[in-house]
Amino acid sequence: MELKKASLGDYPAIYKSYKRDFPKSERKPFAVILSNVYLRRVSDIYVMKDGGRVLGFAVLVSCGKDGLVLLDYLATSPEVRSGGIGSKILAALPGKYSDKAGIFGEIETPGAAGDEAEDKLRSRRQGFYERNGFTTHAVKLDLFGVDMRLIYYPIKKKLKDRELMAAAERFYDDFFRNKALRQRIHLKL
Repeated sequence: MELKKASLGDYPAIYKSYKRDFPKSERKPFAVILSNVYLRRVSDIYVMKDGGRVLGFAVLVSCGKDGLVLLDYLATSPEVRSGGIGSKILAALPGKYSDKAGIFGEIETPGAAGDEAEDKLRSRRQGFYERNGFTTHAVKLDLFGVDMRLIYYPIKKKLKDRELMAAAERFYDDFFRNKALRQRIHLKL
């Protein structure tokens, strides 16, 4: 198994997983993701396959002058979930972005859901990323009304909280051309 850029033939399986594994409130229109891949050329979609079967995928966005890459989506097929595929995808990503400062992500803040089951899921998700080399930073993110935290995996550069916050601010400024959308994203320590 090797992590490779998705081909057109992979998109039906990726789309099915995307709709199944992410709540509607967290999903961009899939056409926007594809536009970022093919028109704006700021996104990549990688797949981990066994034979012709897609086991997992990751969507990443690379833009801005700070060399940050956003891990926008990561999902694995339910049949292989908790079997190490997500970890293999994460382990392969730094090699795909060896010229970048690092990979950052947005995770929902554990303890902020107001629902015990959801908070457990959020804590498990945070633990997964931390076991795979990401650090949860003190940077708080209000992303379209959702309470989140930033995580970071250094490739060429370690970042402290304030550095990550400033770089993420510039990343969002560069990525979100629609100012009304950008105004709904707030970072703070």
